[in-house]
Amino acid sequence: MAEQVSVSIPQPIYRRARKLARLRNRPVDDVLIEVLDQALPPDDKPEVAADAF
Repeated sequence: MAEQVSVSIPQPIYRRARKLARLRNRPVDDVLIEVLDQALPPDDKPEVAADAF
């Protein structure tokens, strides 16, 4: 199930995401989801989350 979230992203970061999306021929939101998924620790590793941030 997906949650809808509204986030303000600094323009330089958005431009980078948009450029990557164009290169991959994918929507910007797909690229941002992929980046978040790779950056955040897995659900089953909460101790990693505490150390990461």
